[in-house]
Amino acid sequence: MDLQTEFSIAPTAPAATPAIEGTARLQLIFDVETLLLDPLPGMIDSVGWAMIERGLAPTSAEMERAGIGRKPISQALSALMETEDTYIVAEAVSRYHSYFNDSGRYRCGLRQGAIQLIQTLAEDAHIELHYLTHIGTRSAQKLLEQYGLAGLPMNVVTLEHATCPGIRLPMMKFMVEQGGKAVRNWALLSDHPWELMAAHQIGIRSVGLAYGRCDLANLCALEPHAIAAEPAEITNLLKCMLPLPAAPVMLMESCAMH
Repeated sequence: MDLQTEFSIAPTAPAATPAIEGTARLQLIFDVETLLLDPLPGMIDSVGWAMIERGLAPTSAEMERAGIGRKPISQALSALMETEDTYIVAEAVSRYHSYFNDSGRYRCGLRQGAIQLIQTLAEDAHIELHYLTHIGTRSAQKLLEQYGLAGLPMNVVTLEHATCPGIRLPMMKFMVEQGGKAVRNWALLSDHPWELMAAHQIGIRSVGLAYGRCDLANLCALEPHAIAAEPAEITNLLKCMLPLPAAPVMLMESCAMH
């Protein structure tokens, strides 16, 4: 895959008010699904469809006991079907992902305070938003429209067509390298281990999201620069990551030399 030709950054709305002259903007990478959405309603709906063809109709309580939302989907489906047959489990996982990609992710619920959070970030003249996703241009736009976010000033950073989640790592590196902004001006909001590890490799700061797919112990082991237990904590954490104006940095360097 040639990222140079398939990679795209498309603004969803006119740029927000420019940052105060002489200051750099924080280039903030995030994923709408991770940051704002509770995936459980969509996951439950998708599991139900994956089970229908096997003549099963698990209840919400049975899905909870199987670990939906807490364990890898293959393990949860294996528990629901009471089988470890790899072929049967793989077939169910494929049906699950097919349905989730087409319909399930649009049935997710908004986390409390999510809309207020993204509106606050979008209106902040010191922050530029980059929605990074592997789901492709069409699905990304549909997701933004579904949750009333299409009018907010943010860049949609994706490939033309959907691909595997693992593509987010090279995409992230590519966008930082091609962005023309100093590495110190970038930051990441994520609960995804691969993305947090990539942030370390690239040298950008990160806020780990403790309300997502990664439990707190594993999140701490990934050593993000900060951890948010809920969306309401994110704004204050990001204030500590805003780039310093150029002049004070030069002054400090001058003092250090003497």
